[in-house]
Amino acid sequence: MHSAAARLNLTQPALSRSIAILEESFGRQLLERHARGVRPTPFGERVLNNTLRLNRYLEISERELNADAEQRQVSLRLGLGPTWRSGLLTPVFEEMRKLHPEMLIEITPLLENRVIADLNEGKLDAVFGGTRIDRRQQPQLLSHDFITINIHITARENHPIFECLKKEGPRAERYILDYPWIIYSELALYADDSDRSISKRFGREPDVWMKSSDLMTVLTTLQHSDTLCVLSDLAISSTANPRLVPVPIDLRRKHIPLGLIHRRELSDWPLMINFVELCRKYLENTDASTSLL
Repeated sequence: MHSAAARLNLTQPALSRSIAILEESFGRQLLERHARGVRPTPFGERVLNNTLRLNRYLEISERELNADAEQRQVSLRLGLGPTWRSGLLTPVFEEMRKLHPEMLIEITPLLENRVIADLNEGKLDAVFGGTRIDRRQQPQLLSHDFITINIHITARENHPIFECLKKEGPRAERYILDYPWIIYSELALYADDSDRSISKRFGREPDVWMKSSDLMTVLTTLQHSDTLCVLSDLAISSTANPRLVPVPIDLRRKHIPLGLIHRRELSDWPLMINFVELCRKYLENTDASTSLL
């Protein structure tokens, strides 16, 4: 409490009185004491999250309404998964720059276990990735599905497994577990599918020699070794010399819709309206989708 009061340029009694007034207003306790000070109650956490979100909306509104054009720069805070950070949305960002020269795009890595919280607290305005929301549990969030990706076994284009499959056909599938495997662990949809799908399909777990949360490390290793990995067609779309390609083995392909999630209250924000429409136009365009997938 002392540290918080100092940050707010208040005395500790004044801060305590403010919290007491809030608790009386809500009729519920916001803080509880523990050995090293105080911490929010579960209800206090809800109040904090909603306050952070409202502060973000107030910041956006103030900048939108500011009459001085030089002071109207407003940020669009985006959380992007690893593939989206590789430059796939560059054409969209360029169009946004032309439409909103006063805008600052802030891009941060998508932390899967923090996505919903960061959206609710206003730390992020929108996210791109494989996150799914339950509309009943998160009615404050709105999702837009743009494309669908497939999850499959991946290898470099000149991997020996392809020659083996060519010569022996379906019988060669038994050799798939003779090669070392990489588990891409940044997103749960890859890590979970890698172990479970392969074990279910071939009767035993693969010989995993590397687990990495860094997509570039996984892609580079696959390009220069005989390793295999479960990845999406979107993740390998821009690889070359050698290319990474799907291995034609039936592995309970998982179709995952991908798109954008943002807070419902931002639906009428001009920046969000333009961003959603530009993303939809670009990603649903036949030529763009072909180049991505």
